[in-house]
Amino acid sequence: MYNTEFIWPNPLKSQSELGEAGKRFATHVGMPEHLTTDGAQVFIGRQSKWKQFFNRNGNGIRLDHSAPYKQRSNLAEQGVKLLKKRMHATMRAKGVHERLWNYCLHYEADIHNRIWNPKTGRTGWESVFGNTPDISEYLDFEMYGWVWFWEPGIKNASIGRWLGINHYCQEPMSSFILKANGQIVTSTTVQSLTKDDLAVPNYVKMMEQHVRTSHKALDVKDATIPLPVDAAEIDDYRRLHVPEEEQEFSSDIIDEADRHDVDTYNRLIGAQIEIHRGGETLKGRVKDRMRNDNGDLLGRTDPNPLLDTGRYLVEYTDGSTDVLSANVIAEAIFSQVDDEGRDFLLLDEIVDHERDDEEALNDSNCWEVKKNGDKILKRTTKGWKFRVRWKDGSHAWLPLKDLKESYPLQVIQYATGRQLLKEPAFAWWIPQFQSTKQRIISKLGSTKYWRIQEKLGIKVPKTIEQAYALDQENGNTLWQDAIAKEMRHVLPAFKDAHCTLDEVKAHMKLVGYQRIRCHLVFDIKMDFTRKARFVAGGHMTDPPAFSTYSSVVSRETVRIAFLLAALNNLAICAADIGNAYLNAECAEQIYTVAGREFGPQLEGKVLIVAKALYGLKSSGAAWRKHLAKSIAEMGFQSSRGDPDLYFRAANKPDGTPIYEYILVYVDDILAISHDTAPIMDDFSKLYRLKPDSVGPPDRYLGADIGVQYTSSGVECWAMSSDSYVRNALRIVEGYLKAQGQDFKRKASCPFSNSTYKPELDDSPLLEPDMISRYQQLIGILRWACELGRLDILLETSLLSSYNAAPRQGHLDQAYNIFSYLKQHQPQCIVFDPTKPEVSTEFVEYDSSAWEDHYKPLEEPLPDDMPSPRGKSVKMLCFVDASHASNRVTMRSHSGILIKLNGAPISWYSKRQNTVESSTFGSEFIALRIAAEMCQALRYKLRMFGVPIDGPTLVFCDNQSVTNNVTIPQSQLNKKHHAICYHKVRECVASGWLRVGWIESKKNIADLFTKVLPAFARNFLISRVLDRWRGNKKEEEVIELDSLKL
Repeated sequence: MYNTEFIWPNPLKSQSELGEAGKRFATHVGMPEHLTTDGAQVFIGRQSKWKQFFNRNGNGIRLDHSAPYKQRSNLAEQGVKLLKKRMHATMRAKGVHERLWNYCLHYEADIHNRIWNPKTGRTGWESVFGNTPDISEYLDFEMYGWVWFWEPGIKNASIGRWLGINHYCQEPMSSFILKANGQIVTSTTVQSLTKDDLAVPNYVKMMEQHVRTSHKALDVKDATIPLPVDAAEIDDYRRLHVPEEEQEFSSDIIDEADRHDVDTYNRLIGAQIEIHRGGETLKGRVKDRMRNDNGDLLGRTDPNPLLDTGRYLVEYTDGSTDVLSANVIAEAIFSQVDDEGRDFLLLDEIVDHERDDEEALNDSNCWEVKKNGDKILKRTTKGWKFRVRWKDGSHAWLPLKDLKESYPLQVIQYATGRQLLKEPAFAWWIPQFQSTKQRIISKLGSTKYWRIQEKLGIKVPKTIEQAYALDQENGNTLWQDAIAKEMRHVLPAFKDAHCTLDEVKAHMKLVGYQRIRCHLVFDIKMDFTRKARFVAGGHMTDPPAFSTYSSVVSRETVRIAFLLAALNNLAICAADIGNAYLNAECAEQIYTVAGREFGPQLEGKVLIVAKALYGLKSSGAAWRKHLAKSIAEMGFQSSRGDPDLYFRAANKPDGTPIYEYILVYVDDILAISHDTAPIMDDFSKLYRLKPDSVGPPDRYLGADIGVQYTSSGVECWAMSSDSYVRNALRIVEGYLKAQGQDFKRKASCPFSNSTYKPELDDSPLLEPDMISRYQQLIGILRWACELGRLDILLETSLLSSYNAAPRQGHLDQAYNIFSYLKQHQPQCIVFDPTKPEVSTEFVEYDSSAWEDHYKPLEEPLPDDMPSPRGKSVKMLCFVDASHASNRVTMRSHSGILIKLNGAPISWYSKRQNTVESSTFGSEFIALRIAAEMCQALRYKLRMFGVPIDGPTLVFCDNQSVTNNVTIPQSQLNKKHHAICYHKVRECVASGWLRVGWIESKKNIADLFTKVLPAFARNFLISRVLDRWRGNKKEEEVIELDSLKL
């Protein structure tokens, strides 16, 4: 189709598809008023599907044709000639494979339609659609260019070639991608390789391999190359959207000796499910595993429930039965629960109640006398149950303590109507509820009663007696096995007191000891595995505060550790200690009486708690003290810079002196050394390391960890918030859908526009329930910043100021930040060990010039710092302040970024506490904060034994501030800035700090103080963040080896 301005190609396999081509044109472009074709019979013949379609749907369209055998008189011929010429030129220039000509044809048509025509003063696109076309995607990608693309469900990127925009896919920003195996797929997450990427040796090998394998596949003449006319025809991922019950899972790859295919492995038995059939919902219960005529179990069990092909007998409430596969049952269960496997019910009415006279309190025993003689009601609801009817028609008896948490208003209304308000179980909490009614209701949100006794459709016991009863009911021992597994690890935490409970009560034994109650907590994992955890009632003890504090390694220290590993070419190994607390001695004098879970030999005995049980307040501190002692015995020393980092002097095989490090976060261990195996061997001799946790880290403290390559080809570690952000987006998307909304399709910046000011927003204040939503969103964003999403740090900081009273506009901007995160590629912090080249000129330091102003002229060094080992680091600091950026309070905003070599280590974006009358004052306050942060970081590095290369270089974009702190003779005219002035100058006089001027557009700290437009933001972001590609090194090696085989 061609009108001298706009061209629309549609390659055909045969002329019989011409009618469908007309439909596609009318659907995606529109119905023309006048259409001229050549005189071929397929256009003008009596049986022409083309003619039939336009006559039937054209609404008066005028159909003309050129004279027979005069095709050249048709203007469309000129369009075809123009398009073919440009297509052949592009294919020669880009090296496009000849079988991909149709994609190149579409690409050239898209370019032609978006080029401005000086004769008409518009583009071809505008001549047809009337609006200005979006050319952003064509600026980001080039035909047959190299790109990274992300496949659904896979967090690591793959390399491919870009074949143009897929206009037939409903998802925005969809692109055709040529994979290495020759398949053409549609992807919505694509990013071009930069010039630096194209020079990385490892990526060059991947591209060469892609060329060989893709061309080999395309050279096969029998292989079908789909035409780019329908997304469904080329979408290789459409199988991901097929319902689970329609998928076929092959069991051929499973070993014959499947260890799960035994009688005792029946984890789905007892599960409650709902199946939708014939327009109605059937409720049923899984009864048993099915067998064939030989008595063998049908199907194969898989750890992933959705891949489990085992067959189960299901009995419905109407008495009928059915045989379903495990994956269908699992899909039905997952569809009716939340992300934690919990189901909820909606209340219809409270219909009855029941009072247990033996347990429920009465007027004679409901009072508790305090030490000062005051009487208060006992806070308990024991002995009361209510019968409720749910919206689905089912009934249940629930204890009052659970029902009043979910439906307090309905409980009060029922109690009022039945005259129960004076009963002790109601009298202690209803008056308090009435006084804070509105606040409590706002916290409740939507009224739901979570099935606390069920998870994944399976009953969860509350006591060990219920666990045994469920096993007997279901004909298995799953809960008993979970209890036995837990108790095997817990039993060493106790020792026999060799006395009776009566002797203890008579103060004849265990004088000074306090009794606690212990119990089992039951749960079901998302793979239907039963789990039991033995915990102590730590709320019954009151240990001193000093025995409960337990520190953990800071995230700043973790970032430094990953940089040191790359800097000194050291390996990193992570490990998780199983049942960690049970290795430490108990810090309290407590005992318990053994229950049924201890077995018949110990049941009823008095046991002293000798180890730090989970649930005790002092267990965390006791475990940390125990682990620190073990690490010290291995020859490591705790650092004063961070007590949870331990170091030990060592030498690499080539004789290079280094430090080995151990980082501890409760029971997560991170070892850094040229050879981590001996360290892990020492830990394995002392503690039980979880087998799957030992190895190079892929996740640590909630962040994704991987190996990436810098533009210069240097291998180093990287940290990303990708997994956390993906999960957060899924949660927020659920919130939006519940409100009938969705993410914005275009969000080039975190804020909707660069002129938005949160303090000037006059939209309505949020309702109490939405305030909680807003606070949750801000909390998610703040943690994403902590994990490395520095591109949203400022916007998150600005919105955080309105947590107490947010407005609708603030909530909309928070949603816009999530839209920005969804549409932009995963980012990461790369711990680049390369020392940067500094072009900024700094004033030469002359100690004699400062002698008359500040003494002593030396950097204060710790007396007990370890001797430096390994390679040195260069510290750079970028600082900026946005003067009076808040238009209401006129307070300024400070922004700071500290880098060690090329790695971002510490950042800061916060509103200043005072109002400054000039830019000079606000910049000086930010510079003073930066100096203190640098001083603290230099101390930490020295206490880690890290050599520091020269003074810290601070980059500031205010010339007046720079001159005042670098010139000894400069005078301060504004005395109220004296503290900041002398603090920074003293640091400069000591010789460890240099301040230099930098252009504002190159100052990375501008990203943390000003809401910048997209082009300015992207430049600064590129200097601090990189694209996250996961652990590309491991992925590439596997891919290349498999291709060779």
